[in-house]
Amino acid sequence: MTWPTGEMPVLRIEPGRVTPGTAAVPPERAGEVLVEVAFLGICGTDLDLLRGDSYFVREGLAEYPLIFGHEFTGTVVAVADGVEAVAPGDRVVGQTVVTCGACAPCQAGFRDGCEHRQEVGLVGRQGAAARYVSMPSTSVTRLPEGASLAEAVLIEPGVTAVNAVVSTGIRFDDRVAVLGTGTLGLLALAVALRVTPHVDVIGSSEAGLALALELGAERALRADAVVADSYSVAIEAAGRASGVAMLGRILRPGGRAALVGVVAGGVPDFDPAPITMKGLTVHGIFHGLDHYGRMAELIATPGFPAPQLIDRVLPWHEAEAAFAALTAGERRRPKVLLDLTTMR
Repeated sequence: MTWPTGEMPVLRIEPGRVTPGTAAVPPERAGEVLVEVAFLGICGTDLDLLRGDSYFVREGLAEYPLIFGHEFTGTVVAVADGVEAVAPGDRVVGQTVVTCGACAPCQAGFRDGCEHRQEVGLVGRQGAAARYVSMPSTSVTRLPEGASLAEAVLIEPGVTAVNAVVSTGIRFDDRVAVLGTGTLGLLALAVALRVTPHVDVIGSSEAGLALALELGAERALRADAVVADSYSVAIEAAGRASGVAMLGRILRPGGRAALVGVVAGGVPDFDPAPITMKGLTVHGIFHGLDHYGRMAELIATPGFPAPQLIDRVLPWHEAEAAFAALTAGERRRPKVLLDLTTMR
């Protein structure tokens, strides 16, 4: 197919508003593919944009209004010169982070730390709240046969969970604590359960704890019920200071921790002594660029609980209602998606 030109429908975000509009179709660039977006996930980063307290805007990396969206799936409709591994008709998930491949972290194999990275819908790249988004062919992952385009939106946050499980080296005999019952926490639970049946979830949401049990958690606990030295691995996925502060207490000697959630403002009650005295290892988990293929296989595996994590799918023109659903208190399930298949 010839690379489309002209205008396309988009959604733009600014403090307190999500509005429909139009923008030029991204121009054809060598090495890139044009994806017609099917489904878009909304996450906490997008909520920050709507609230007007986005880190990316505050640091001058993005400016309002912008075409948002970084959790997306779709179908390749056109490819530019130099693209061989991806073809029109391929169903793909987009990778949030686009790396340069040439800086020191990239050359050392740590692409997540690329010094010149772009981030879709945030830094240097148009977001996926649009009919089309252009991506380097190396920054999309083809979906396995039978994978649902809607459920595959969970691959993007899921790679972070896979990274946490791989980095901490979870084994079949580990006892794992996942702190948090949001999308990342429940994905970490689902991935960890592929390795060990001994996974507890710690949280404060009644709905989230109930869902954790439904997904297979051995136990669902509130923080005050956790016994010291209970776990060999802990994954903090809520981004709460209280969760980080309790890691030294709940981990056994030689334990491993993965920090997935981002805690703003520091952790006043954090005691670093157990890190030394217990010989703990702490892994910072930014993303998981190397795990898109692995997570795509998991999503397509029968029994993986992707449908149980999706609360609702709303049409693209109800974007404000989707954001409202995320901020209106407890939901039975954590994820809200926008259906862009009618954005034509």
